[in-house]
Amino acid sequence: MMNTFFSLDPQSTPLTENSSALSTTTSHAAGDSGADGHYCRPSAMSHLTDISATSGAERKCVRTASGDRIFSSHVGLLNRPNMSRAARKVYIFPELDINLMSYVQFLDTGHRVDLT
Repeated sequence: MMNTFFSLDPQSTPLTENSSALSTTTSHAAGDSGADGHYCRPSAMSHLTDISATSGAERKCVRTASGDRIFSSHVGLLNRPNMSRAARKVYIFPELDINLMSYVQFLDTGHRVDLT
């Protein structure tokens, strides 16, 4: 099965290799059909705007594949002004090994996801 990648930086070259490349780059993310939101590592914050620390009710909690619960440290918007604000919302999780972009979040906000 081929992995799907999303470029956080409109100027970067798309990845076509396996997901191990994601651990060495800050400008790409794996597409994730199971995530209900976009979740990135702190190193991806250079590709976001309107960044703020999360606390209280805004702090997002997710369960990882291993069953651990992790909490967001920040929230921001992808630097993609041509997309809706809701589609651009990204939570930052220091514990993540790779950046994840949610197909669900794109679809729920009226965007189309084409897998080729």
